[in-house]
Amino acid sequence: MRKQPRQQRSREMVDRILDATGRCIVEHGLERVTTNHIADAAGINIASLYQYFADKDDLVATLVEKLSRDATRQVSENFARRRAEIDERDLRQVTRSGLRLSIAFLRSNALHLELLRHWQRLHVEGAMNHLESYFTEYCREYFARHFREYPVADLRVRLYVLINSVLLLIVRYLGSETTPVSEEELLEAVTEMMVRLMEGNGVTVHR
Repeated sequence: MRKQPRQQRSREMVDRILDATGRCIVEHGLERVTTNHIADAAGINIASLYQYFADKDDLVATLVEKLSRDATRQVSENFARRRAEIDERDLRQVTRSGLRLSIAFLRSNALHLELLRHWQRLHVEGAMNHLESYFTEYCREYFARHFREYPVADLRVRLYVLINSVLLLIVRYLGSETTPVSEEELLEAVTEMMVRLMEGNGVTVHR
């Protein structure tokens, strides 16, 4: 962002612009949408938009980061409501359920799908870092509560590999028009991969 909003009025303006950006991307498509479309949808002049954002790429990058924060907040609220239920499940059940819910959540939103179709050209590093940090912390808490069942050594290493691999896999899967595997096949394969690696039995990952 060109200008960080510090006052309430400025923050409301930025939220208004980002909301308009999302609506315009759905309406026009990411490649065809312009800053003029966005300014018109937000009900502001183009000069006001450029006070906060350098260009379209800056707008989209900021929107992607906002969406990642909103997504993790919604997931966190859902997990909090179901904490007791989740804690009673084994690793395989938790993994498969979490993957299914994540894919369903992304598929339910036209904006998410349009952005995923163009993920390779977007500046997604900030959003990926945010998602990685959130899921790492959540997984740490789960394994801390279930250490007797899953005494995983080198948890930091294993979580880094798994979370980044699965995030990229889901992005590629949902961003592709055609894939060589069904959703059920994907869920089964990823669940098996995650469970096998995380059933560490105290064995150290050699570095």
